[in-house]
Amino acid sequence: EVLQRRHCVVHNGALVSQQYIDKLKVVSDRPLKANLHERLPVDTAYLLKAADALFAVAFSLTWAVGVQLNPDAEWADALLEDLANQTMDLLHEGRYEVVIHLVEAAPLARMTSERAEAASMVLKVNRWIAYRDSGRFDSVRAEVEQFRVLTLENTWKLAKLALLGEDDQGCDLA
Repeated sequence: EVLQRRHCVVHNGALVSQQYIDKLKVVSDRPLKANLHERLPVDTAYLLKAADALFAVAFSLTWAVGVQLNPDAEWADALLEDLANQTMDLLHEGRYEVVIHLVEAAPLARMTSERAEAASMVLKVNRWIAYRDSGRFDSVRAEVEQFRVLTLENTWKLAKLALLGEDDQGCDLA
């Protein structure tokens, strides 16, 4: 949609074209909310959403290509760690939907080395934080409650306690 909207802005005076309608029907299962010759807004909110969508595509491509094309497991693990850590930066920027999307699209089940498993846990926790900070924690609360931390480092135990709002226990552990 971002690329098609760009085409309309540049080549059609920001008005919906038949080509825009036809292309979006092919790539989206959601009903189109724009009519032919209607002006397509390109405001700050839209640009932020578009930037997040493009970032998610770039992130996913980096992930897929980096892991698939590099036979060196150590290098792939380092890439996964770096990408997982980038989700923390996105959280600090308040880009919760991007974090949720990236983690939900990530192949976490295939992350089996010790380093990759740690990166997978970082991703999961960051996803839960994104849900919490966007006001939708109840949709993942059961996942957090089921997060098995008994044999894990205290960092993970503390993360679980903080997410569940168990501040007294968290302070004792810290």
